[in-house]
Amino acid sequence: EQAMTNLLASAPFSVATLDADRTALQAEVTAAGATTTYSKYYWITQTDINGCESEPVQVELLLVNCPFTAPTVQGEEKCQNVALNNITAAKPASMTESVDEWRWYDAETGGNLVYSTDNNFAHGVDNTIAGTTTFYVSYLATETVSTKQCESPRTAVSVIVNPVPDVAIIESKTVLCYDQGDELIDKTVDFHLNGAGTDTWTVNGAAAGITSGGIFNPTFAGQTTATYTLGYSYTDGKGCTSSTTKSIDVQFSPIPTAVGYTWITTDPQPVVISVTDLEAGASVKWYDPSGVLIPTAITNPYTTSDDPTVEVVNKCYKATQVVRGC
Repeated sequence: EQAMTNLLASAPFSVATLDADRTALQAEVTAAGATTTYSKYYWITQTDINGCESEPVQVELLLVNCPFTAPTVQGEEKCQNVALNNITAAKPASMTESVDEWRWYDAETGGNLVYSTDNNFAHGVDNTIAGTTTFYVSYLATETVSTKQCESPRTAVSVIVNPVPDVAIIESKTVLCYDQGDELIDKTVDFHLNGAGTDTWTVNGAAAGITSGGIFNPTFAGQTTATYTLGYSYTDGKGCTSSTTKSIDVQFSPIPTAVGYTWITTDPQPVVISVTDLEAGASVKWYDPSGVLIPTAITNPYTTSDDPTVEVVNKCYKATQVVRGC
């Protein structure tokens, strides 16, 4: 193109004629099967104001196919919120010429030239937003036959920010009873398109008390009432990790201390039994000697229906305390 521009400057060709010549020239080169260089000759004369034409001078138009191949470049792929590195391009390993200028574009063809200082491109992609941003890099170098600059093909390079998994512990229970048995803790995971991965459960930051499948053992710390922090971490197929926590209480309700009834039948008094050493907020359930819950016995102390005038050698009621449903 530079040779054609020079020819236009020194010869009386109109732009329209030049465009038509280029189209014909392209067809001519193609028909000739030229792949590297192609020469075409023009003769130029000038005519003065009196109509006198000069002797012609021959001009060679040498067309050189740009020999440069696309550069190599390694993309960047990280998880959300992880620092992104610059991307760096390199000329082909077999290329001996020096690169005059690097060019970074936002489109495969045309588009905007977004950077042209060097081969190390600070792309500015936001690492907090998941997505793929593609740039295209080429270079200018001087072709040795024509000594003209030409631009290589563009190489696409992507900066990928992978989303982190969305994880949540959705266990509906906030209180687990010490003696209820194991509890499978409910959770949800969305690893997007990153592929399935692996997960980890913890209790207060340690592995004790919960299995790899999320089964929590309320008795693992012994007979105690406590609040524990359940931790769940998931790493997806791209190596992106998300973690979440949830607090859960374990309620241990100890056996209360019974206060029985001992009296004489000749001085009958109501048969009143009770329990002490209750937890704060506890309610009491009473059971008859056969172990059947007495639904009407909701007080402490509890007055039984026993006849205080009838001698009883040993009659055993039972009581439990209930704290937060346990």
